[in-house]
Amino acid sequence: MVFDRKEYYRFYSEENPNYYKEYYKKNKDKIKEASKKWKQENKDKAYATRKKLESTPGWILKKKAYLEKHKDRANALRRKNRKRKYLEDKDYWKKEAAKKSPATITKERVRNILIGMNVRPTKPEQIMID
Repeated sequence: MVFDRKEYYRFYSEENPNYYKEYYKKNKDKIKEASKKWKQENKDKAYATRKKLESTPGWILKKKAYLEKHKDRANALRRKNRKRKYLEDKDYWKKEAAKKSPATITKERVRNILIGMNVRPTKPEQIMID
């Protein structure tokens, strides 16, 4: 027997306010099984419709347009996150500089990276490389 929501709510009355609990206790397995099946069906449907939608040319154009429009915002978020990392980890800029060019790290290059991250070094120690 498949779990039936109508049946679940049909017999509720003022005289028996604990009906839901009793029904759940009796049919716990059926309810869980039915909800799992229902969730899976919905997931499959959603996935199929999404795939179908994404393959249409209009959708692809919209997606490209959206990405183009919000490119600056994405870059700004990236910069903001880099800045946050820098503030949390004081050696972050050294690591970042080492990533860019591990062979030669000049003070100028580090300064440029910091400026790109919108972090203006105020103390000379911030520019010094150990």
